[in-house]
Amino acid sequence: MLVHCLRAHDELLALFRAGLMPPTLLHSFSGSGEQARQYCAWEVWFAFAGPITYENAKKPAAAARAVSRERLLVETDAPDQTPRPHRGRCEPAHLVEVVGGLARALAAEPEEIAELTARNARTALRLSSS
Repeated sequence: MLVHCLRAHDELLALFRAGLMPPTLLHSFSGSGEQARQYCAWEVWFAFAGPITYENAKKPAAAARAVSRERLLVETDAPDQTPRPHRGRCEPAHLVEVVGGLARALAAEPEEIAELTARNARTALRLSSS
């Protein structure tokens, strides 16, 4: 299931606790590090978008660090969350910047994060590796 949750993480977490949520991809994750840690109790993938690239991106960076690397994804469809330095509409071509922002948050190399998130996307979306 793909879910975009904005300002309703406590309510969504309650649905997980009640056993009402299947495996879920949290599109354009906007929650805190603490909320991310809570979601990790279930089969959840976290897709990060443009805000992970912002100079003062403390909340998205903390959330990314709270997630198991095997559950991290980068966002290809967050039209109003353009990464720095772009303006306007976000598009898949901007993944390079999002991967870079995620790499900085995790103190990793962008190439490592690109490979990791590609592998995770294949798993989460049940895609072949070819």
